Amino acid sequence: MEEERKRVEKHLVHTNYPLEVSDTEDAEKDISAGEENAAKDMNEGEDTDGGNINLLPKKANRGKINFIDDRMLACMDKWNLSTRDAMHLVSATVAAFINTMQSVNGTPSIKMEDLILNRTTLHSMRRDFRRRQAQEIINGFNIPDVFVLHWDGKLLAEIRGTEKKDRLSLVVTGENMGKLLGIPKIESSTGDAIAAEIHNFLCK
Repeated sequence: MEEERKRVEKHLVHTNYPLEVSDTEDAEKDISAGEENAAKDMNEGEDTDGGNINLLPKKANRGKINFIDDRMLACMDKWNLSTRDAMHLVSATVAAFINTMQSVNGTPSIKMEDLILNRTTLHSMRRDFRRRQAQEIINGFNIPDVFVLHWDGKLLAEIRGTEKKDRLSLVVTGENMGKLLGIPKIESSTGDAIAAEIHNFLCK
């Protein structure tokens, strides 16, 4: 009994059941009620294997319905929205839509909990979208038979960190067209390195 009481008191410390103490008698009643609630939670948290108590909160279920398409991702990039701001805008729009549907049709068929609404997933979606868009542009572009190739080297800072690298911008122009081919990194800004990079890039 003494060990069981210690377990209950320890559990009360972790669960923080509110106790409104007005006098000695009420305090004893509240403590008894708190002990009963704690014992009940402890019994519910016991597993069938070793009787261990699981005090960890239940993991929230994430939504599984993905409703964000390429048009929405393109708008986010066009407006130059950060992933955090884009997530705020999307969440507010979805909440307003669900509230409107609820006021018109009653209980909506889709809830906020059913949708994928988190910044990590949105960041991955935007990264994949940009990669697919860049690949489609490269695959859909054919260099004309007659063209002019322009290039220029510049020392630019890396996206991550403060280190700077030599980069080479390559632009192709022709009749009624102009296209940025890429801005690859180069080992050095010497003529041989630039010529080798241009040759390798055009052969891709």
